Amino acid sequence: MKQLFYTPFRILTLRGLLPDDAAAEARQRADQLVAAQDEEGLIAFLEQQRLPEASRRRVAIVKEARPIALKVVELWRAIPYPHDEVTRCYAEIRRLKDEFDRVSEPALR
Repeated sequence: MKQLFYTPFRILTLRGLLPDDAAAEARQRADQLVAAQDEEGLIAFLEQQRLPEASRRRVAIVKEARPIALKVVELWRAIPYPHDEVTRCYAEIRRLKDEFDRVSEPALR
């Protein structure tokens, strides 16, 4: 679940979706976005790349998980602690992580 919950994991996961045979300029641009911790920029960049369908779906899943994860971080600071809402967010992140893993499996075979 960490790949989708924490920003550094999401960014590294996204960077890993750019194929190794991508143009040097594309790899360099992705690395610049990673170094800048520009998650939104990296998502937008990857959406413009020619990626395999499984990788495109994984980008979409990370994009969907991002606002949920950021919301949880915000909720952690709330008093009183909104346990039910945090629990719903965690369940949604878990569902997205399961979907991410299912999409990833065929690529690993």
